[in-house]
Amino acid sequence: MPGRRKGSGVPATSGYQEWAAYLERWSEGGQVDPSALGPLDQEAFAGDTWRRLTDRFTGALSRRLELWQASLGRSTSAAADEFEYGRALQQSRTGLRAIRTLAADERLPEELRTGLTGIVDGAVTSMQEQLEKRVDRLRGTGDANRRAEARLRTLRENPLTAVIGGTVVENPAAVPPPASAATDPFDTPRRRIARP
Repeated sequence: MPGRRKGSGVPATSGYQEWAAYLERWSEGGQVDPSALGPLDQEAFAGDTWRRLTDRFTGALSRRLELWQASLGRSTSAAADEFEYGRALQQSRTGLRAIRTLAADERLPEELRTGLTGIVDGAVTSMQEQLEKRVDRLRGTGDANRRAEARLRTLRENPLTAVIGGTVVENPAAVPPPASAATDPFDTPRRRIARP
């Protein structure tokens, strides 16, 4: 039977502390190297300990998704035209792929990977739908309708959902650094949208 760290109730070979420390830094956008982390075996943990560890994973993913959303809001709000808006969407997918890399890490048990990727994919799909609905509500007549059509076309030609089931990056730490304050990703100045 594996030895246990004093007072922890966690097998010394489980990797709990290593993964927990990694997730804490990673969740805040830290540039951390995951290569030294070993595979996790659910059978090596007591039930409540495993639940605490899975909570750490879900919490870290949620935090990184918050940071990603703030970064997306800043970049799309700064876009002066549809070209820049589309580029901002494309660049934001790098951050999403990094997040999905952690969720789909082969060192995690299959059941955990499935649950985590489901969380990420659901969040990405929801964001894409929210962005499209927000733009769709801007439809009107004349110039307003043409601007909304152009923005909706840009969203659909550069979908955030392209990361789902796609190739993931090798380094899950490669996400934009955290913002000092979150920005509404829907707050895009319409007056700067170029006509198609």
